[in-house]
Amino acid sequence: PSGAGWSASATGDNGNIYTIGHSLSSGLPQLWLSCHDEDGNLLWSSGLDASGLSSSFGAALLLDGQGNIYAAGAAAGSGTNGYDFLIARFDSAGSQSWYTIFDGPGELDDYGVALLQRDTQSVFFTGLSASADEGQNIMAARVSTSGSVLWEKYYDYAHKDDAPLGIAMYNASNIDIIGGSRDTSGEWSALSWRLPANGSSSGIAYRYAFPELDYQKGLYYQKDSLGYYYFCGNIDSDTTGLDIQLTKLSSGFVPQWEKTIDGGFGDDAAYCLALDAVGEAVYLGGHTGTSAAAPHATGVAALLASSSEEVRLAVEDIEHILEYTATNLDSAYYDQRTGWGRLNAGAALEFIQDNRILHFSEEPEPAYQCDHSETDATCIIEMQGPYVESETGFALDTGDELYETDIIQYTWNINLDICALTNDPNATIVHSSEKPGFWVRNSASTLWGQPEIQEPPNVPTEGRYGVKPYELVQFIDTPYINGCIFQGELIGYSYRVYDNGTGENLEAIMPAGLAHCESPRLAISLLVQSENPVSTKKTERSNMRLFPNPTSSEIALDGIAPGHLDVRLFSINGQQLVVLYQENDYQGNLLNLSLPEIPPGFYICRVQSGSEIISFKLIKQ
Repeated sequence: PSGAGWSASATGDNGNIYTIGHSLSSGLPQLWLSCHDEDGNLLWSSGLDASGLSSSFGAALLLDGQGNIYAAGAAAGSGTNGYDFLIARFDSAGSQSWYTIFDGPGELDDYGVALLQRDTQSVFFTGLSASADEGQNIMAARVSTSGSVLWEKYYDYAHKDDAPLGIAMYNASNIDIIGGSRDTSGEWSALSWRLPANGSSSGIAYRYAFPELDYQKGLYYQKDSLGYYYFCGNIDSDTTGLDIQLTKLSSGFVPQWEKTIDGGFGDDAAYCLALDAVGEAVYLGGHTGTSAAAPHATGVAALLASSSEEVRLAVEDIEHILEYTATNLDSAYYDQRTGWGRLNAGAALEFIQDNRILHFSEEPEPAYQCDHSETDATCIIEMQGPYVESETGFALDTGDELYETDIIQYTWNINLDICALTNDPNATIVHSSEKPGFWVRNSASTLWGQPEIQEPPNVPTEGRYGVKPYELVQFIDTPYINGCIFQGELIGYSYRVYDNGTGENLEAIMPAGLAHCESPRLAISLLVQSENPVSTKKTERSNMRLFPNPTSSEIALDGIAPGHLDVRLFSINGQQLVVLYQENDYQGNLLNLSLPEIPPGFYICRVQSGSEIISFKLIKQ
């Protein structure tokens, strides 16, 4: 079973989020299936009702569109040989309809990996089956909607390890199990095992050698609409450690091209593979890559984003939760960027249930540190992009004159009493030097990375302008924390650059889409233990709502005020991607919008409705 407790999630047509994995009971894993609504409220949870089974876990999840939920994994107990294959069906309320377990020919451990539905009469099922010979074999089965195993087949190439990664329809008559397979020498090959859907034969296997593949660090694949396969993995190099290997194969497994990526400085590693809207391969990872780039980490983050009942968790909140609850591993290369080790979804969920993350923000009055209207004023600022100002008023690297500049500082003197705010004398801020109970919440952050600093768009022909990135919103000194008391001083900067001669303010655009250059966002998160709810905002929360969230293709907005309406989509680091909607006099209350072709992940949807501006964290599946 997964060390994280979480294995897979899926979103239904009703917007509900379904999750499969396991919980622990007396130290043994027990299959756990849950359903949350789009706001993260738990609707129901369910386990496996099976007498004689002492241990079980879920690894794969399938929603059949008929209101049924199929779960695949493994179970052990009296009458089983270690773990046996498990498949179960639940209705839309979480009630178990049936379950089936069956053993592989080796009568050893067997584990379900993936599910596929072609029609309403049956589902296909693939998994790992341990062999009496060395290694494991691939199992393929077809199971009726009443739980009967219609047929099962096994693939073993050379009495070595064979492993499935996924299952799909190859054409109307055949299924395609994609994975990896070792030859007699122990080298891995990419594999496409194609079987007739009626089980009339053992099918045909297509293989393509992947020499020096380190399979423990992953083999990843995608298949495009034209039938081409893309495989990505990490291969051993004698001179520079791990390299990234990316291969495109035809439907007949004939190579179309191969790419080897070597940064030249130690290990390089990719942790997932995706295709963009036009069918080009994109690998994610690198020599500083982290498991956070993998699809399972996106699922964990989405799960956390929907789990908090009090606030919408910001990117920084999720980052700290995952960092604080990760399980460290001894194996090298797993997570070189953060050193956190394996993400632990179960521990992260318990963490957010046991603690509260409270949001606080302030918009202080600006204080001019350098006013260009003063005689002989010299303003020294840090420019975004290639521009660096000197004391003479010129950019050191380009020679461009910056003309007059105002530097503006915003200071927030924070003094919070969480006990008073929660009316709970036992409330505390959960804090230690290793795991601080506070952090700056800024919209330019990305998970496990710094804000991307981009050159300002539409640079005017005369004069230059720029802004400071949000990473420069910071505490002046280490805040004071004592029980439920939090005191500190947070500062942020912005500045204006004026055109020579005209005095016209050249408007600057932040790299993040949530605030303006003239007013940096001063916001913090506090990690608190308290039994009572707390209001951290001075004004009522907006009635505007975005749903469904997460979503795959469309969103809807309601609670819109009449008048000007502007809806824009930004990347999580604040780069504008597209204007979704603009109308100067919108009179409706509900607006439905289609999302552009964008990869799964976190985005920011900024909505300006009348005089109100609200930014939603949007999860694209």
